[in-house]
Formats: sequence, structure tokens, C-alpha cells
Amino acid sequence: MMGWRTPHIDDDLLRRIDGVHSELVQARIHIGQRADAEGEPAAKALNELDSWLAQARHPDTPSEERLRLVTKIDAELCLYEPAELLKADHVRIEDRFFRLSETARAKWTSILKEYDGGKGDEGEYRQLLRSLTYEVAQAGANFDRLTAARRKTVLWITGFTLVILLVLGCWFLEVFPASVAAVSALSAATPASGARTAPEAVYAIVRSMTSSRETLWNSPTLSLLLAGMLGAMVFIFWSVLSEEKLRPENTWPLVLSILVRVGFGALYAFVSVIGVLTGLVPLKVPSGGEKAFMFLTLVAVAAGLSDKLFSKVIGGIMEHKKETNAKPDQQER
Repeated sequence: MMGWRTPHIDDDLLRRIDGVHSELVQARIHIGQRADAEGEPAAKALNELDSWLAQARHPDTPSEERLRLVTKIDAELCLYEPAELLKADHVRIEDRFFRLSETARAKWTSILKEYDGGKGDEGEYRQLLRSLTYEVAQAGANFDRLTAARRKTVLWITGFTLVILLVLGCWFLEVFPASVAAVSALSAATPASGARTAPEAVYAIVRSMTSSRETLWNSPTLSLLLAGMLGAMVFIFWSVLSEEKLRPENTWPLVLSILVRVGFGALYAFVSVIGVLTGLVPLKVPSGGEKAFMFLTLVAVAAGLSDKLFSKVIGGIMEHKKETNAKPDQQER
């Protein structure tokens, strides 16, 4: 019995082949006790199953073919094995129901309950178990295929996302110190008793990004945009990993979606910062150039990370606009 064991066959499959061999022996005994006209055709069918089992045991048979043969033997044995073993088949099949769709699983569970405890026609029950064995095997093959495809896509998208995240992070670390220094210089140049507050000083730096001395490459505005992009990338990273419909054919649409969402992260950050600086968003900016700019950087990251914060910003702007439009009407009254 153990002479056919080879390292090419996994242990689970070996144990299942041993189980199938045992069920074949019991089926032969059960069929041999029958004296009806169906006994001889059943014996011939069992001989064919025995030949399939021998092929599954052969060391040169590929693993995929072994699994297919064992599945066929499992299904066809439902027609010939003793009735006492049908319950074991029922339990084994239900244990693999997770591979079926939710609708199919509920339907099959309801159908099989009609035959619990020996109820219903035994011939129909055998045919149902035979058909269900094939269906569950097919669902399992599809499940494994889609899981493998999703695994490859997740690895590719995750690698792409991490590369973008690292590029943006390194760029941000390169620009951010210069931005803080520029804000500090402007804050120091502003008289302590001057009319401009620290947030207004930051707003002046943001506004001056296209001036002759301040280029976009090293401007504080770029730091805020990159902060929004980094926030968006963190959100994208976790949302991609939880995406259940990742498939190889969806790879490039997902890449395009990532790039677009990174762009929206920068937009969210810019609008949120402008909303804070203009007082449309009720957030108190701390005094001091460095503190103010770092606070705005946190706002930019949060805006890129959360669509809700951006929605609150837009809501605040719209509310402020409504109040402004309502004042002239109140004055007319």
C-alpha cells in the first residue's frame, strides 16, 4: 500500500486516496450483496472507479489530474456506497460550502435538510450528493484560481503603492525643512506689533509661490501639497489591501485610480489649508511661524487622509457663503 507514496503527492491527498480506497472496498461489498439486475452494471462502474484510483496513485500522474480523479471517484461513489456512508459525504461536502456563493450555499443547505434523518428518496439523495460534489469541486477550483490571481495583483499594487509613497515621502522630507526655514524667516521679519499674524504670514508665503525668489520646487505650498498626497497614499494603501475584487485585468485601472486619488489628496490639502487661513474653517492656528506652518501641514495630511475633513471644509465655506448672502437681506428689512 505504501509503495506508491512519493514526495510529489501531498499528505492530505494521500490520506484522501486511502479513504477513497476504503470506500471502494465497502461499495464492492455492498454491491456484491445485491441480487437485482442493477448489481452487474454497478460492479462494472466500480471497476472503472478502481482504474481511476490506480491512475491517481501512479507517481507520474500530475497533481491536478490526481485531484480531478479523486473528485470523480468521490462523486460517483455516492451512487454505490452503503447508505450509512452518505451522511459522511454530506458532512464532508458541507465543510467545503464556504467556496460556494452565499446564494448557492443557502439553497443547497435548504435542499439537503429535506433528506436529514433518512427522509426523502434515497436515490434522489445519492444523485444530489453526486452533483453537489462536482459543483463544490468546481467552486473550489475557481476560488483557488481567483485567490492566486488576487494574491499576485495585491503584491504588484502594494509594491507600486509603496514606491509612490517612498518617492513622495523622500520629496516631502527634502522640501519640508526649507519650507519651515522660509516661514521662520518671514515670521522673524514681521514686527511683533505688526498687523499680520502668524497665519497671515504663512498665507503670504503660500501666495508667493510664483514669485521670483520662491520657486514651486522649494515652496511651502509644495510641502502642503505633498503632505496631502502622503495622507491620500496612506488611505489608498489600506483601501487597496481590503479590496476584494482585485484581479489582474483590474491592475491598470487601479494604478490610474491611485494616481488620480493622489492628485485629489493634494487638492483636498490645498483647499483645506486655504479654508483654515481665511477663517472659513473654525480652526485656531497657533501663533509663531514654525508652529503655524506645522499645524497647517497636519491639516493637509488629514485632508488627504480623510474625505470627511474635506467635506467639512466645503461645508464650512458654503455655510459662510449663506451667512454672507443673508446679511444684506437682514439689513434691507
